[in-house]
Amino acid sequence: MKLKGKKIAVFNALPHHGRFLFPIAGEARKQGADILFFTTLVDYPYEGDVIRNGFKCKFLIEYANHETNAKIKAATKELLEQWTHINFSWHGFRHWSLFQQHRSLIRNVEDYFCLDALINQEKPDMFLTLHEMNPWGKQIGHLAKKYDIAYITLQEGDYYNPMLNFSTHAEYSMANLIWGAQTRDTLLEHKCSFHKLLVIGNTHIDDAIKKFTLPSTMKSIKKELSIPVDKKVIAFMPNTHWGAVTERSVWVEMLKDLKRPDLVCVFKWHPQVTYPAFLDIKKIIEELLPGAVVVFSYDPYKILAISDYCVVMGKTTLGVEALAFRKPLFDLFNIINGEEYYKDIGVAQSVSPAGNWDALFQTIEKGIPDTVKETADKFVDRVFYRLDGKSIERALDVISFIFETKDAGIRGRDASVKIELKNAAIPNRISIVIPSGKDSLAMMTTLNSISLNCHHEDIEIIIVANDDSVKEIILAATSGVEIVDCKSNDIAVLYNRGAEVSTGEHVLFMLPGIYYYKDDGLMEALSGGIAGVELRNQDLTPYNMGVGIDFNTTPYNITSQDKVPKYVSSAFCAMTRPVIEAIGGFDENVEYFIVDACLAAGDKGNKVSFARDAMMMVFKYPNFMPIPDLMYHTGQWKKSARFFARWYNKLEKDDDYLTYAKEMLNTQ
Repeated sequence: MKLKGKKIAVFNALPHHGRFLFPIAGEARKQGADILFFTTLVDYPYEGDVIRNGFKCKFLIEYANHETNAKIKAATKELLEQWTHINFSWHGFRHWSLFQQHRSLIRNVEDYFCLDALINQEKPDMFLTLHEMNPWGKQIGHLAKKYDIAYITLQEGDYYNPMLNFSTHAEYSMANLIWGAQTRDTLLEHKCSFHKLLVIGNTHIDDAIKKFTLPSTMKSIKKELSIPVDKKVIAFMPNTHWGAVTERSVWVEMLKDLKRPDLVCVFKWHPQVTYPAFLDIKKIIEELLPGAVVVFSYDPYKILAISDYCVVMGKTTLGVEALAFRKPLFDLFNIINGEEYYKDIGVAQSVSPAGNWDALFQTIEKGIPDTVKETADKFVDRVFYRLDGKSIERALDVISFIFETKDAGIRGRDASVKIELKNAAIPNRISIVIPSGKDSLAMMTTLNSISLNCHHEDIEIIIVANDDSVKEIILAATSGVEIVDCKSNDIAVLYNRGAEVSTGEHVLFMLPGIYYYKDDGLMEALSGGIAGVELRNQDLTPYNMGVGIDFNTTPYNITSQDKVPKYVSSAFCAMTRPVIEAIGGFDENVEYFIVDACLAAGDKGNKVSFARDAMMMVFKYPNFMPIPDLMYHTGQWKKSARFFARWYNKLEKDDDYLTYAKEMLNTQ
């Protein structure tokens, strides 16, 4: 059993959260994991779904002891004293009700310290939540990082609208397992960490389709809802805005032509609409359309399974889920702005304005148009990656891989990363390793700049040729350089091949297109083992001042002077021979290989320094490596997962959200 001995703590809240979490937790339990569900104590009985699905559930407050209560009391007192002053700093705060203030402040203090107590008592190896865009998701993320506990998150629904919240979707997550390319692109637009977004599919809908579309199950569902087996079913899925429309005349106009003996209309209400409003509208619909089925908390997938046609009323995740069930989709405009989202992207036919059922009736008679069907099928692939019944298997594979990498730790890196240094080091010699790239002008510019501006007495230049045409130009135009053939486009691989044949006491790694301008203080900075310099554009504006860790706990190239770099750039860096020997060179199977090398060196007592008086300039930056494809089947996700699992607790994130989200906030 792959997960034997691992404890996975799973946070569950709203009912639609559990449908994605239970399948993963259930399979993990089969593989030997100890599963602990926990939740917060609120008005809604979150624990009910957990218990009904065969898991035990604990409340966070159950972990409180005398020490926890003392921390809660002290922190709450301090917070409220500060809040008294903050509350009057902006008029908007004063419009919060006491309930909202309690929910946003006092309850979070209690839950945070109780979660801390849970960690110390239960000692989980991993946290699993649906997403981290709520208070509990952030508390879990903050404490998981503090205690070096793996943190895996999923995806809540079909992210069809831009939301500022999405910018925090993977702030703390070690890996964010998402449905498909559609979600990935949406989250990238909100500046989420590309290398955390691993595409595995939807962990619930696969099983739901298989389970609910069995003929015997569909027959049972229709019986449950008192729907005659010979009737065609039209499923209506109102969003929150349509779900609150209590004006009778609107429903009169909408339903008047649906009183057909061959049809049964089923309305599934959105769970975020208030129940009293639902009851009012249900009464209207049942009066206008006898025989209609109007439900509030019924499983929507059961309705999708028995439906022949689906009408989406505004944007809702059930729209794309209906397409996953391969149902013809019809789009009734969003009552707020008139938008017909699904019609506009070509996956649904319009039934706007309300009461216009021509497209529906024509489809009943002649079938769905081919162009709509083809577009819908492609869209489903973008949203759900693969509906092959293996999403849970993929999720568990990622989880297992993260455990394996974390368990191996730095020792795992030491065992797997070991280049062979073929030559002894010559004191005071500097070896400069340069991949050739595919741009001869960039390569020759770099070589000429070294000749002009590198004044060390003993220099060795090693060209790692990954392009034959550039190699020929180098051979014809220069002499006194060593050339090593290597056809990879991976910078870590190319740097390693050069380092293997180097003879220098110090080794400089630089990419073609970097202009060697001045290296004042570089040798002094190398006393710590690894050194970097500023890289500037030709107009002297910052290009890459080094590497930092951003708001999403992810490495990024610093392009301003107000952030302090922690790691060197892969475009230009220098290492001593002992450091290269100690860390075994660059890991060719990890993302952010240069940060990985810096951290590995730091683990062995070395440090990263910057030569503040040195500077390199960017003539042309070549693109060696294509953007990786983090779809599960490519296997490329392992490089990203390996980096975060290995080093997550060492990455000191930048909590400056206002700078990170400046463009999205439209602030200056």
